[in-house]
Amino acid sequence: MPPVDLKNLQERLEALGDPTRFKLLGLLNEPRTVNEIQLETKRGTPKHQEDRSMTRQGVRYHLTKLEKAGLIQKGTTTIEGRQVTTYQASPRGLFAMIEQLHAASRTLAQGYPPAKAPNFPDLPPLHGPWGPEPRLVQIHGLNQGKAYPLTGKDPNADQGWVLGTDPNADIHIPWDPIIEGKAAELIPTTEGINVLDYRSTDHRVTVNDEPMTRGAETRLQRGDLIQVGFTLLLYHGP
Repeated sequence: MPPVDLKNLQERLEALGDPTRFKLLGLLNEPRTVNEIQLETKRGTPKHQEDRSMTRQGVRYHLTKLEKAGLIQKGTTTIEGRQVTTYQASPRGLFAMIEQLHAASRTLAQGYPPAKAPNFPDLPPLHGPWGPEPRLVQIHGLNQGKAYPLTGKDPNADQGWVLGTDPNADIHIPWDPIIEGKAAELIPTTEGINVLDYRSTDHRVTVNDEPMTRGAETRLQRGDLIQVGFTLLLYHGP
């Protein structure tokens, strides 16, 4: 396991430690220009404060802090014939911070005795909130717990459900730093769901920790674990 970059993690946590920047990041779920960002700031004495709109200079200050920490990304849009900079939360930056926190927690936990599992007798079996339809459930990544239904496509269709960082992918994982473009495809058949490893990627898809051969296709079984880059998905199906 690589060492935790504590300096980088500290920069990210300090950037989010400011309430204004934390709120600002929540507004950047989609690209926004500086003029589209509305933030309130308190003015006046401690006893007599009132909320006022933050100036564009103030907004840019906080954007710069988030950008330096790698938590937002820049883009451009055209408004009235001219190019304008946009800002959006960076899925890869947020995922990287989560991974750093996970690594730090594992490091801190070393040397401590393992926690004793609680005993909960007579609990009913856990089936989850899903029906019998096939789907992938993300168990590691930026949207843990999100389910991607694998329904509505005919086995004779030209293409199944594409998985990757491509914006048009059916299963979109933009945060993963390893995967580029289209990484795999889930193919409906008359007997179930197959996973196809795309030849175009440098990193292989793994099923239950077994790397697939480039361009190979394999049938999925209930409970199979599919790993693409750092993202881990659980197959739930009949």
